[in-house]
Amino acid sequence: MGAFPAADMTPQLFASKITTPNLTIQVRDDAWTKNPEDAQKTFDMLGTKDKEMIWVEGTTHRFRHGYNYFGRYPEKVLAFFEKHMNAAASATA
Repeated sequence: MGAFPAADMTPQLFASKITTPNLTIQVRDDAWTKNPEDAQKTFDMLGTKDKEMIWVEGTTHRFRHGYNYFGRYPEKVLAFFEKHMNAAASATA
């Protein structure tokens, strides 16, 4: 991971700065992380109250199944965007 120790790159260092609506997707049994504890802790630390977590179950493959999740199940991300894009449009109207 380059010249930085993993402890210096954890998203938990910056999670509280996220104040926009957040949709998090995570492979529950991701072979590269200490899940579900790690992702749940980061999610809980987000600085926004408007957040949703989607757990991908039944795989340890982040790249094959996690990153392709919305391609197979677009309705969840589309509903999230519609909710927040409509709210943003209403706020500026």
